[in-house]
Amino acid sequence: MISVLITGCPGGIGAATAVVPLSRGYTVYATRRRPQTLQALAGQGGRTLDLVVTEEESMAVAAVQQAEGSIRVLRRGQSARMLNPHV
Repeated sequence: MISVLITGCPGGIGAATAVVPLSRGYTVYATRRRPQTLQALAGQGGRTLDLVVTEEESMAVAAVQQAEGSIRVLRRGQSARMLNPHV
């Protein structure tokens, strides 16, 4: 079984990235600081994890490796912010 870990997955590109592996039957783990915001993805069969980078016990990679044995795909999300788009 192929396992996929997507961080920063509340919506947008992160959420869209989860659709294809889910449709192919992969095990998809999605993370967000507040996993309750991932209900739609969980409803499609995705697994959700709490991720707080300042807390060691919430380390998503370790959790997925323990559950699945390995991670085949890792997609790291980042938020980009435009402070002044006119510069």
